[in-house]
Amino acid sequence: MIRLYHITNLKNLQSIAANGLNAGSYWSETLDLAAYYEETIMDDGQTPLVVTLSLDDLKDSELEPDYPGIEEPISTVLGLTEEEVWHKWDTTKQTWQDSLNLVHSIRVKTTIPPELLTVEDPFGDTHGIKEYSLLLNDDDAVSKTRHIR
Repeated sequence: MIRLYHITNLKNLQSIAANGLNAGSYWSETLDLAAYYEETIMDDGQTPLVVTLSLDDLKDSELEPDYPGIEEPISTVLGLTEEEVWHKWDTTKQTWQDSLNLVHSIRVKTTIPPELLTVEDPFGDTHGIKEYSLLLNDDDAVSKTRHIR
């Protein structure tokens, strides 16, 4: 089972728990890339939320390459220059699987129902996103969110 990670602002938790994650969300298979995006949210003074999903819960037809991630790859995380990523991409069939292998991320074209989404708390326990949203209250939300780094 491949676990995917999506980083968002904790302020989005209630909406995601109620409605799922909007179509067009981007997912990474590596903690390093997820940590990069987590840091960007923290740099903005916000609290990140790490949402997880099993790749097995998605259909091939719902997935596509992370084109922005290929066009402007996070070179520091990938250990490749932009030119190296572009060259390698040109030698593939340019499928979502190739995107996952090369830039470690994909785009999900459809809304992901909340029943498929999970969150890990700081103690390593996994909760369904609806359950997790009920565990948190405004006073202690930051202390109960898991940070990758």
